[in-house]
Amino acid sequence: MEQDPWRAVVEQHFRVYEERSEPLPGGGPLARMYFVMFPGDELEARYEAVRRAVLEEDPDAVVFLRSEGGEDVLVIAPRPPVRTGNNRANWVLLALTILTTLTAGVLYWHGYRHAGEAYTWSLLWSPEHVGNSLLFFVLPLMGILGVHETAHFLAAKRHGLRASLPFFIPFPPIALPIGTLGAFIRLKDPLPDRKALFDVGASGPLAGFAVAIPVLVVGALLTTANAVELPDAGRPEVELDGVALEADGTGRAVLELTDPAPGPRVLELRGAEDDWSHRVQWTITLENGTERADAHDGTLARAGDTTLLSLTVPADAASARVEVTWDDGIIRFGDPLFIKGLELVGLDNQDYLTHPTFFAGWVGLLVTGINLLPAGQLDGGHVARAVFGERMRYVAYFAVGALFYFAFQFQTWILMAIFILLMGIYHPPPLNDRIELDWRRKLVAAFVLVVFALTFVPRPIIL
Repeated sequence: MEQDPWRAVVEQHFRVYEERSEPLPGGGPLARMYFVMFPGDELEARYEAVRRAVLEEDPDAVVFLRSEGGEDVLVIAPRPPVRTGNNRANWVLLALTILTTLTAGVLYWHGYRHAGEAYTWSLLWSPEHVGNSLLFFVLPLMGILGVHETAHFLAAKRHGLRASLPFFIPFPPIALPIGTLGAFIRLKDPLPDRKALFDVGASGPLAGFAVAIPVLVVGALLTTANAVELPDAGRPEVELDGVALEADGTGRAVLELTDPAPGPRVLELRGAEDDWSHRVQWTITLENGTERADAHDGTLARAGDTTLLSLTVPADAASARVEVTWDDGIIRFGDPLFIKGLELVGLDNQDYLTHPTFFAGWVGLLVTGINLLPAGQLDGGHVARAVFGERMRYVAYFAVGALFYFAFQFQTWILMAIFILLMGIYHPPPLNDRIELDWRRKLVAAFVLVVFALTFVPRPIIL
């Protein structure tokens, strides 16, 4: 019989009352299984002592604890084999991602500095466009993503886990104006315990968030310094009984009336450009609290054309609201709470076009917020599984349900929710799921929740 090399090590820290050996799937070396007893409050110290002793003798061993029929089983097995190969795919994907983000950058720079000019190949790929795109968009964006994945890689190495280099994901900028879907690393070893699971999951988003902050601050300062005015697509004239509705610069004009006089009202619209499409919504709140609402969609063929709309205010109306919206040709990005905080301290100037560096920082926040969704194999799924254990599944159900709810504001969330469902909403446990997180990691987990609240935005793009 093959001599057991590990029983003496295990018995130094646990009482072993039964031992078994099982072949690994596919044959090969045996996995040693020790049925053990121990004081409950000493599990972590005893388990770590055995793990360190085994790894000192055999760095390619895996040590974990599992439960079988109410019995605690300590398992020591050979580390799963990893297919050797080169990193060619990583470098190819990195080069392609630089190309797609560079393309996204030159398109953004053209809209930022040459709004209204026609796109031509020679102009888009001029030294000005390429140089500014590399410096002000590609470098900060890839820096955020690179630091994010490097933090994952280093956290894995700190726990003795083998990990791949980052796989960057290029994406056509014509379909997604940032040119990438982010990046990921592949762990080649199973996660040993909740602490390793937490460290690997939380390290990336926190590091990426830390880099995104100075990128956003620099981008905000560059936005103000360059002071590129918003393009004037022409604002229509909107009047209700001769009273003008003031446009707010976002393709919207609103008039609120308190205790309006009953009777018919006339809304006059005069288009500012050809084929001006608009939507009129009016809401009347009655004295009993009920609301009456209606809407009208229309298009004026030529600039200066006028249309008249009639609405009637009933005698028991307590208030009335008229809102006119139109497409002014400007794409707006939803602001997460962190950027709203920059607005409060005067760093985010909404009066000018957003500088590409600020946009790169915004993308960094978006990627952080998405990765921290507490579901599946996302970083937030790792953190939630480490914190909540088996109860994490309920958190994941809530997160996916919230995505379907947010899809009413931004339809792309449906694709994200479906992706999580296909990937698997449930996160598998680490090898040792018995050891709880220490108080320091629980504090970091609370901070991760704060970062998620600061970075997630329900409606990223507002058309």
